[in-house]
Amino acid sequence: MSTISYAASASVIGSSIQGYRKSDKSSPVLSSAARLHKYLRRIFRKNQMDFEFAMWQAVYLLVNPQQVYRNFAYRKQTKNQYARDDPAFLVLISIILTFTAVCFGIVMGLGMKDILELILWVIIVDFIISGVLIASAMFYFCNKYLRLQPKSHGNELEWAYCFDVHLNATFSVFTILHLAQEGTQELFNTSVGF
Repeated sequence: MSTISYAASASVIGSSIQGYRKSDKSSPVLSSAARLHKYLRRIFRKNQMDFEFAMWQAVYLLVNPQQVYRNFAYRKQTKNQYARDDPAFLVLISIILTFTAVCFGIVMGLGMKDILELILWVIIVDFIISGVLIASAMFYFCNKYLRLQPKSHGNELEWAYCFDVHLNATFSVFTILHLAQEGTQELFNTSVGF
């Protein structure tokens, strides 16, 4: 029996489950720690990730970003959270960044060790650590200064949603910078004479 169905049946009985809190609606709401645990647990389970939907989001982020953000609003209505609960988009961007780092290393004539260091730097530092820092700063700033009713607890911004905004922005910018730059890198190196 899954955790969510167990929690839903337990909330009907009236017992409390650790990690869940009661919401205004009849369905239980995951706490932030429980959502993070669920998200991190799913990263290592390929069969629990929806790569087809992640690819759909990636294409629409480049073609029609408004459709992706409309999807966030639908998720809020159905799951009572704005953030993705599926890490497939994070994994997809990491795979794309790995590919572009390898291509960049080959074009620049780097050795295998340098390409591996470049992959780790791009994914861990440029992507994940900077994303966590930016998402945390925006989470604090938005919840502290931009909330309409600062003392109420029902309208807090989710940290995971801030991280999702970072993922969306990173995908668009890195696609333009990494893929377009690599396509023209050799052209500029040979025509200018560097």
